[in-house]
Amino acid sequence: MDSNSLKEEKEGSSSLKKEGSSRLKKEGSIRLKKEDGSDSVIRYTIVHQGSGEGIFVPSGWWHQVLNTRHTISINHNWANLHCAPAMWDYLQSELGEVEREIRDIRELCSEGEWENQCQMVLRANIGWSFQEFREFVECNASREAAADHFTHYSSDDVQMFLSSLPT
Repeated sequence: MDSNSLKEEKEGSSSLKKEGSSRLKKEGSIRLKKEDGSDSVIRYTIVHQGSGEGIFVPSGWWHQVLNTRHTISINHNWANLHCAPAMWDYLQSELGEVEREIRDIRELCSEGEWENQCQMVLRANIGWSFQEFREFVECNASREAAADHFTHYSSDDVQMFLSSLPT
């Protein structure tokens, strides 16, 4: 849904809750009217994080941070099966950029040398090669299956995804 296709109609209810020693939490919702006339309700939570506190934001959750004081932010962007398709799209896009950037040496290399060179530069630029990504997906798929973790991907989905990756 394009944010430009929505306009705010009115703010819904909200409530304040005190949690722990310093955390103030506000929950609420906003009703939005889409251009097609249908309604959409967006729920939100505002958390005031106190000194020394940490917050975990799960993969795929939209969030925004506003620092109200001098702050040191330490974050880790998790990579898991939930975001593997987006990671794969990004890897392919970045490989295209690498190929464009070093295309002047293309005719100096055999096909295998060209592919290896592109993967080496891809890994230097973003920290992953296609082979490392494949290993990441295989490892995470086997861990989730072994631990019986909830995932919205079935084992058939994962196998289909893996079969689409280059070897």
